[in-house]
Amino acid sequence: MTFDEKTISVNGRSVRYWQDGEANSRVLLLLHGGIGDAYLNWSPGAPALVEHFRVIAPDLPGFGATAALPTMSVEALLEWIKQFLDALGIEQVALGGHAFGALLARLFAAAYPPYVVALIMINGGTIPNIPPAMRALSRIPIIGSSIFYLLARSTLSPTELARLVRAQDILNDTFAAQVQANLSGFAGMMRLLAVHPMPQKRTPPVPTLLLWGAEDEIVTLQEAERIKGALGDAVLSPIAGCANMPHVEAPEVFAWQVIQFIETRNRPSKPDLPGVGKLRG
Repeated sequence: MTFDEKTISVNGRSVRYWQDGEANSRVLLLLHGGIGDAYLNWSPGAPALVEHFRVIAPDLPGFGATAALPTMSVEALLEWIKQFLDALGIEQVALGGHAFGALLARLFAAAYPPYVVALIMINGGTIPNIPPAMRALSRIPIIGSSIFYLLARSTLSPTELARLVRAQDILNDTFAAQVQANLSGFAGMMRLLAVHPMPQKRTPPVPTLLLWGAEDEIVTLQEAERIKGALGDAVLSPIAGCANMPHVEAPEVFAWQVIQFIETRNRPSKPDLPGVGKLRG
């Protein structure tokens, strides 16, 4: 497996993305959250996924080697995703996202349903409820930027990362360096959630899987149940022993769940498939 690094220009700005499985006709587009870039999030599960899909994972604007947008808003990011797919000549995808990327995936599938055949939301997708006072502070240029950078640094401190990722062997120096390199991107994402209102279209009319690290103390299973209730026919599938990043902590289980949901979700599970013993619920 070679998760190839590629670049493309989207509306005059450089985008870095990772790709493998070009021989497959079906496309799986994966959107990372605030912890690190696309490669950190999706390279662990890619080897199993590319047996079935052309996997594409872009660095979101302001992360990795992708240029930030001149105006960062949720609406602008949704349009950016559309422009990215259009630039690659892709008409339909199965769309997955983690944390903030899950929220973007949810809103994109609601706004542009012809593009999305299935939706996978991983430990994220909640519509944020920002207090008015925080919204007001967020709009002050220097103060707002400083507040959210400090919040991002605190959220992704070594102590907090140990709560987000239960598999301690993952939290090595390379992982920490990639997280720190993307702090500004994470801060910008948090700030735009506080400043800009959410789109009105929030319920995707596509098959939806909520794939959840069952030990997540931040975005808990109870929150997953609330999202499931809001989305109607969504399927919730917890993964035991994982916290906020099951796609990194248990990549074979993550990949198996995605493949089963998209391809054969109406079949009974086979007990000899990879990772079945870690599934619960």
